Amino acid sequence: MAQPMQEVDIPGLTLAAATVEQSATMLDTARAAHGAQLAPGGAMVGWITEGRLAATAAIWVAHLTQLGAQVHVFAAGLGTSADEYQVIDEHVAERYRQVQPR
Repeated sequence: MAQPMQEVDIPGLTLAAATVEQSATMLDTARAAHGAQLAPGGAMVGWITEGRLAATAAIWVAHLTQLGAQVHVFAAGLGTSADEYQVIDEHVAERYRQVQPR
């Protein structure tokens, strides 16, 4: 039984990579702009929870930083996949042209 033909949507994969990269950049921008707002302000000075809240905010900022890095890597992987599929398609097409009778 023949296997069904599968086709990779290279432009769609390229678009997905760009869209994911934009999302990662938006996350980085939001974290940079508002990450400091996660920690309690001066109103918490003297409260027993001040240290824990500041530590928790620092953990969240670190997590958001790591998440942004992982999303950038994912976007790059999508882009690399699209590029590699394109190269393979071109190579296979060239080989096919070479073996076709004239």
